[in-house]
Amino acid sequence: MSDTVRRDGRSEGGPARGGRAFLYCLALTVLALGGAAAGVWWNLPVLIAACALPAAVYELIRTEGLSTKLASFLLVGLMAAELAVLVLGIEVDLAKIAGIGPIVVGGYRLPLGDVRVVGAAVMAILSVVLFMRTRGIFTKWLAVVLFASSFAFIYSAAPDEFGRLLGLAERSIRN
Repeated sequence: MSDTVRRDGRSEGGPARGGRAFLYCLALTVLALGGAAAGVWWNLPVLIAACALPAAVYELIRTEGLSTKLASFLLVGLMAAELAVLVLGIEVDLAKIAGIGPIVVGGYRLPLGDVRVVGAAVMAILSVVLFMRTRGIFTKWLAVVLFASSFAFIYSAAPDEFGRLLGLAERSIRN
């Protein structure tokens, strides 16, 4: 995206650059991580997802490549779906419905189970993909914030699954 300057001195095109982007990311970080802390404290995963959604939307705006734009779009979609599932009180066990075991997402083995946990685990994986594939400091920053929010969401929504996922992550790092 070009960042040309118009005659009136304002830039046009693309997301905020420089100082404004820093302030946006800082504000979105405070909102997302504050929401994650409050959501874990009060056991409200809906608060975590609602507070992280603006950061995911800004990540979508900032990403430019095809794969990162797709990962950002999926992240926003999953986060919106998580909010809908929580607000509507939908509980679905994907392993029972599909009748299959773990699936591979982005090279990571993901056990199926509660749709809220699987969705948040996929969001964490997408955050890692964004961190690895984006070039900009602000998109990497937001990817880290979204990764932390995803793990806070899992911890708040299903503490038992959180421990199991940490064990899987530890084993995959060792191998």
